[in-house]
Amino acid sequence: MSEILFIVLFLAFYLGALVVEYRYGKAFRWGEEWTFFLAFILSPLLVYFLFRLFPRVLND
Repeated sequence: MSEILFIVLFLAFYLGALVVEYRYGKAFRWGEEWTFFLAFILSPLLVYFLFRLFPRVLND
């Protein structure tokens, strides 16, 4: 049971990172790969809120 929970949480985390990368990757000055990397390493929600709160700082 714990393996299934781990797999579901990992997939949710991975899909969250993909969504953030898809929405903000092209506008981010470092590109899509770095956006995915940051979202996957830090947290998809954290990176999403960073892009929403500081769009000009991250995209200039």
